[in-house]
Amino acid sequence: MIDLQDIITTKRELLSRETYSRNPINYSAGMAEDQKDRYIQYLAEQNQDLRLTGDAMRLVLEDFMAQMKELKDQMSSMQSKHVDLENRLSEEHKLRKSA
Repeated sequence: MIDLQDIITTKRELLSRETYSRNPINYSAGMAEDQKDRYIQYLAEQNQDLRLTGDAMRLVLEDFMAQMKELKDQMSSMQSKHVDLENRLSEEHKLRKSA
């Protein structure tokens, strides 16, 4: 099964290729200096917000992956117990049949 982190990494690579293939646009061309400063501050705040969101999503993903691993381990344990119980039931059935 493909790991969720691998899927995210692949998607990020695709997005970065798409982003860097575009020509940059100078949105501050023709702005007054105080407008440029406000625009830079706005972009810095947006960048910080996106970083925090990305970090939060990464932490959520890590928690999700840990829970998935725990559930897989529990499922494996239950399947093992199920097989053991089926084998015991089959043996008991054979013993009763032969008696």
